[in-house]
Amino acid sequence: GATHQISIGERTSWHSALAFSGLSTSRMAYQLHRQGLEEAVLMEDDVLEKSRIAGHTTLTHRLSNKVRFKAGMYATFQHDKLATPALATRSMKTLEGVVIQPFVRFNLKMTSAISAELGAHHLYYSTTKSNSLEPRAALRVQMGASQQLSFSYGLHSQLQLPQVYMSGMSGNSALYPNRYLDPTRSHHYVAAYQKNFRNSSNIKLEAYWQALFDVPVSAAISNSYSVLNLIENSVSQNLKNTGKGRNYGIEATYQKLLTDQYYVLITGSLYNSTYMGSDEIRRSTRFNGGHTFAFTGGKEFTTKQGSVWGINTKILWIGGFRDTPILSQQSEANQSTVYDQNQAFTVKMKDYFRPDLRVYWKKNHAKYNRTIAIDLQNVSGTKNEAYSYYDTYQKQIVRQYQMGLIPVLSYRWEF
Repeated sequence: GATHQISIGERTSWHSALAFSGLSTSRMAYQLHRQGLEEAVLMEDDVLEKSRIAGHTTLTHRLSNKVRFKAGMYATFQHDKLATPALATRSMKTLEGVVIQPFVRFNLKMTSAISAELGAHHLYYSTTKSNSLEPRAALRVQMGASQQLSFSYGLHSQLQLPQVYMSGMSGNSALYPNRYLDPTRSHHYVAAYQKNFRNSSNIKLEAYWQALFDVPVSAAISNSYSVLNLIENSVSQNLKNTGKGRNYGIEATYQKLLTDQYYVLITGSLYNSTYMGSDEIRRSTRFNGGHTFAFTGGKEFTTKQGSVWGINTKILWIGGFRDTPILSQQSEANQSTVYDQNQAFTVKMKDYFRPDLRVYWKKNHAKYNRTIAIDLQNVSGTKNEAYSYYDTYQKQIVRQYQMGLIPVLSYRWEF
């Protein structure tokens, strides 16, 4: 990518950036037979490709000592390719579109201790011709030199996942409306308190409430389906923007910036995440783990020779996501996993725990520097739960687990 910044007089600045990114993933699924692995039959072959060209430009102007104006636009060209997993009906779909998001914002210093921010954001998606105007507002109160209280509100929109729009391109006329679904929208309310300390550290407490609406849910029948829980690459239901969701919680963060050759970041939260499908029954979402905790810290040691040894660690402890019960008899009769959708996401998986450790050595020279590092991802080797399925060979429900310890050795030369 590239960035550009220029000052226009004493009160105005202009900043622009351009970036490109790409991603390609694939997954293959085989059906095994009792005769052995050599009789394995390829049943599914997922392919997902994403590329983005994103740019933004922002103009900032100071109208007075108490008023600052900012306006700009974000623009992103999106290109997605998706191959349907089932080989019998395999097809490669392509989705392209441009997302344009202009915005305007005023920062007002009302008194020496109170400031406000008022603005508006607009989202336009060329593929569906969707438009969304979103007001934003914030109020900040400075309580002495080290404490701040803030309140904010914003209306936010989020486009649907590419596979949702692509389902309307499958040739199935019943799914055609999916191609023109509106974005999911949400009212965000946040109250926050921050306390700064003398040792380059601070603590922040935050309470939030998110009310989601215009969520795509099943249009043809009354059931528990909602795209808020979507992780699969295929959508087989006709959808409409009538679903709802709700997230609320509290979060605490302690941060110490890198001083005295060490830093610390600790965050924790308690939350609840629910949704309503077309049956209008409130349920936990797939991601309603209830709590999160993360610790990130690091320390550097400088040797007499001028080189630096460092150690970093990151520890994640997250409430287990939720799964849907599997119907064993129906799965055996169907020879594939059948879920009890009337009990959607009532099974809570075990908590996710993962500690990472990184040890490195770096040496700075006049024209270049070198770094050698060993990363031990999931250093404890914890086998976290991933998902369950019905195994037609074992004739029972099987739990799959994520990978354990992953060592990564790296060498970097920067000049």
